[in-house]
Amino acid sequence: NSQYERVNDEPVGTMFTAEELIRAAIAESDNTAYKMLYHYIGYTDFNEYAKSLGLPQRMTDDNYWFRMTARQTASYFKDIYYFIDQHVNGTLMEECMENAEYREMFSAALPDKTVAEKYGYLPQADFYTLGDAGIIYGDGSAYVLVVYVRGTGSELNTEFFRDTAVLIDELHGLL
Repeated sequence: NSQYERVNDEPVGTMFTAEELIRAAIAESDNTAYKMLYHYIGYTDFNEYAKSLGLPQRMTDDNYWFRMTARQTASYFKDIYYFIDQHVNGTLMEECMENAEYREMFSAALPDKTVAEKYGYLPQADFYTLGDAGIIYGDGSAYVLVVYVRGTGSELNTEFFRDTAVLIDELHGLL
């Protein structure tokens, strides 16, 4: 699917465990691993999960990226926060998100905080959408931060994400 994806470097027919695919999809943002997972699991479970959170997204062959608003993404991340805290597989999720390879936005801006995040990049014909969503831990509390930016040009501007993370963290500290 992409030259940057580890799964593609393996010979056709290579077997992967679900954990290997989860780690690749979350920590390495490997889209091929993500696609392999949703084909294995099926749309029904993804769609039931969205429905359980009261969200309108439904996965189909034409919409397997779950395009959503920042508010909708925050609903997922709130649920991920509780999953990390309460589920037997929460540590795997937390480890993947806290050790993601791409950490140039929220994590870079908040080096004294623990940040469990997932970035996304969606190129289009004449623009791109760049996003970061994360759970920011520190000082005995946590909060969810989600930012999406649509831009044009060849350079992705991550400065806005860092500036926003710093401002929101300062605001959070005042609460």
